[in-house]
Amino acid sequence: MSALRVRISFGLASLVSLVTGAILLAIGSVFRQRRTVAAGKRRFHGQAFERRWIPDDVERQQHAELVIERLNPPPPPGAVVRLAEAAERLGVSVSTVRRRIQRGELQAVFANGRMTGVILEAD
Repeated sequence: MSALRVRISFGLASLVSLVTGAILLAIGSVFRQRRTVAAGKRRFHGQAFERRWIPDDVERQQHAELVIERLNPPPPPGAVVRLAEAAERLGVSVSTVRRRIQRGELQAVFANGRMTGVILEAD
């Protein structure tokens, strides 16, 4: 008889745990949904964007153009030359040109994450 009682008590405990878990999941999903739906669009925070859906087509297109503009700024005016040519014009080695770019003394042009040229100011 005691084995039957133990089985019944374990059954009730697991049922209560299951119901409690379902209630907590439902409450969590309701609050999560409220947070994301209220935002409505992406916002710029420094270097990153919050990923939110923009329902309006025109506003979404304007946002896409803004993102492209911020992530790919146009190169400043000046002659854009290859790395080896810049080293030759400056009279230094290629590694020195790379170091100057890292220090910010020279500006480089990047495309698809790769350095494609160096901007030399008109002398």
